[in-house]
Amino acid sequence: MDKDFIIIKFYEQFALKVPGVPDSFTQWAVISARKDRSGNPKLRFKRLDHREAMGLVRENGLVEVLRNKQGVIFDTKKMTFQKRYHGLPLPEIR
Repeated sequence: MDKDFIIIKFYEQFALKVPGVPDSFTQWAVISARKDRSGNPKLRFKRLDHREAMGLVRENGLVEVLRNKQGVIFDTKKMTFQKRYHGLPLPEIR
């Protein structure tokens, strides 16, 4: 069964750099797809804590499909979510 969400780990940058203090902190989120009123898919962003994120990864058999300096993406092995919703604008991160 295809999953209609991915889990992401990303780093939020602090606006003020302080010597001896990391300049970013780790954030976790789920990006899911829902249909809007006209039936078109729309992406939704929801923050999670690390435990919730890893629980969803394990429970749904997601794997790490991308890792770079901006973060990590967990999707199915065939990257089903990313292929299906490629090109849709990401919601604003709040």
